[in-house]
Amino acid sequence: MYLEDFKNKIEFHYHPIVKRVKIKTKEHAKVFLHKGFSKLLGFEPGEIKGKVESSYIAYPNASFPLIYVYSDLVEPQIVGDVQAPLLKIVKVEGKDGEVVNAHYARPHYVPVIRRHFQTVEMVLRLHSGELVPFERGRVIAVLHFRMRQIV
Repeated sequence: MYLEDFKNKIEFHYHPIVKRVKIKTKEHAKVFLHKGFSKLLGFEPGEIKGKVESSYIAYPNASFPLIYVYSDLVEPQIVGDVQAPLLKIVKVEGKDGEVVNAHYARPHYVPVIRRHFQTVEMVLRLHSGELVPFERGRVIAVLHFRMRQIV
């Protein structure tokens, strides 16, 4: 069996608005999706025959289980080759649909740029810089503040 035998028999289409992938196979062609790649495309692992649309949104950053949390409250710091108001990088573990918790035993303190504030704005982004695609659920962030100690 050679790839040339399947030329024009397997098609992948990505719809950028709904962020889902359609796989279309012709004749006796099949696509086998394994664990990591299936998550990347929004499918469950297994065999695909015929015309099938992904159950979940395609997640091109599945191999980067990190969420970058930015806030308008913190002093910009050097991140890569730019300065950004990065609050924390959160390592995410879990499967799609699971509740994900990231709990830290010791608080992580970063300098703030204002002494008085009414609201705190936070932005959660992926490694690519895109916003985290939350399909359901909520995000709860607990912040802990302390006065800066001058030594």
